[in-house]
Amino acid sequence: MVLCAGFSIGASNAAASTFYATNSDFGAVFAAAAAGDKIILSGSFAAISLSDRDWAVPVQIDATAARFTDSLSIKNVSGLVFTGGQYGSTTAGMRLGRAIVIYGGDTITFNNPIVDGNRAGVGIAFTGTSNITVNNGVFSSLKVGLTLTGVTGGSLTGNQSLAAASDGMNIVDSHFVTASGNMCSGTVISAGAHPDCIQMWSLAGNPVQSDISLIDNIATGATQGFTSFDAKRGGGLRIIMRGNRVDTSYPQGIACYGCVDSSFTDNVLTTLAGSPYRTSINIVGGSNNIIANNSVGARPLADGEVEPDFDATLVTGFESNAAAGRFGGNADAVSFANVPEPGVWAQLIIGLGGVGLMLRGRRRVA
Repeated sequence: MVLCAGFSIGASNAAASTFYATNSDFGAVFAAAAAGDKIILSGSFAAISLSDRDWAVPVQIDATAARFTDSLSIKNVSGLVFTGGQYGSTTAGMRLGRAIVIYGGDTITFNNPIVDGNRAGVGIAFTGTSNITVNNGVFSSLKVGLTLTGVTGGSLTGNQSLAAASDGMNIVDSHFVTASGNMCSGTVISAGAHPDCIQMWSLAGNPVQSDISLIDNIATGATQGFTSFDAKRGGGLRIIMRGNRVDTSYPQGIACYGCVDSSFTDNVLTTLAGSPYRTSINIVGGSNNIIANNSVGARPLADGEVEPDFDATLVTGFESNAAAGRFGGNADAVSFANVPEPGVWAQLIIGLGGVGLMLRGRRRVA
């Protein structure tokens, strides 16, 4: 059965159907679709809300000829595949602060989305969703390209974050997520931003993030690379960062604070000319971590400049990990972070203040 705009609902859904929809009837077409159906969109779409559907066989939405100029909201929907489409706006903010926002639901896929921003907002944001996939998306001039919060089961593959104002991807309070073959480049930092290509963290009161793999991703330009920071809760459990390439001007190339049973291998880090920092691998705290076969290049020096010596004693947990043979003979794989995250700054300031008081006390005794 093939239905067009101005559709009617057939008596049987035994065979998959194809629907055609525009802005005026997309909601009604979506509400009528059965498992395995296909919806072909065309034209310009304003703010759209889709909710409360559950299909055992995913409904396919072909958005190749569609342009969403305001937020697309999907709530409590399971079994949905979007292909193509342009989302967001280069001139105005989205109604929900995100071009596409997904709440709850299960088995949601976006293939080849193109998402634009005006240096604000988020491209696609998943919250409390399971089994999500984003493939080959292009996210341009957004504050953050992709965010996952409270996601269980996810695959982010072949996506590009271009000219972000802050982060390429944020993976928060999530489990069993793999990000592979993604790229961040051309970051244009907004005031007060602390850019990372892919940044992860846990949330207080919830189980620590776990089973997250960052594999064969690329970060270039004015950004940090692949990081997990959380001064209060620790980095995470079974975090894998493997085969990533970082060619940036910021110090945190590969970083995991408080990570446990994790591995950091076969990553290649170089520092861009003119950077005041050396792009490094910083595994701080945690236990039972494997750090091996990484390549960390020297910082290019200006004429007459001298690179300070590496000091392993500045890195919390270095000695115990080194004694356990976890560094694969590459002590330079871990170095002190010149510019920590904001939460770590606070800890350092408090700690340095305590050291200063202690030293002043010693001078008085002398």
